[in-house]
Amino acid sequence: MSKELIIGPRSERVREELAEAAAWSAYAAELREVLGAAIEKSGADLLEVSGLLVSEPLPEEHRGLRNGAEVRPPQAIGLAEGMAAGRGPYCQLAAPGRLQIESGWDGAVHLYTTPAVAADLAGFHGEGVTFLWRHAAPEPIEVSDPVDAVADAGFWARVAEVSERLTLVCERWAYGAQGCRWGVARGQWETPDE
Repeated sequence: MSKELIIGPRSERVREELAEAAAWSAYAAELREVLGAAIEKSGADLLEVSGLLVSEPLPEEHRGLRNGAEVRPPQAIGLAEGMAAGRGPYCQLAAPGRLQIESGWDGAVHLYTTPAVAADLAGFHGEGVTFLWRHAAPEPIEVSDPVDAVADAGFWARVAEVSERLTLVCERWAYGAQGCRWGVARGQWETPDE
């Protein structure tokens, strides 16, 4: 991916007040249209969530959201709009090698895409949006020890089986104050290093 498109609100009031601005809904509609076109032209049926940041409990519609979760385009568009509005939750959404969506400042959303998709999107214009194209690539997301599965009931059952005394286990599933889940097990729990 070598093209970056920054989509932002044209109105200074929308940039300052975000979703509280009277003109937010017009900007959000145009943003959803561009995001939908970018996802479709990228051929992405699912986008992977990474870098998830939550500062409050997730609302019901995002209850299953985790780093590594895959979301369908309508949910990805809703997440991107929520990030632009300042509501969160904040994350990166990616179809590896084809498209990456990140939130920016002041209601902006950054799309990183291929030159072919950028050419397809070049004709988009809107009354409430600005488009800034740059030659760029997103910073690589390096994970030293990636998690490939969430801690489900089976995981906690295995922890309980091997435990003989009280053990606290923290599953960090996202960044932020609300991004961890604690579990309690009884007994000795051996780590892979032991």
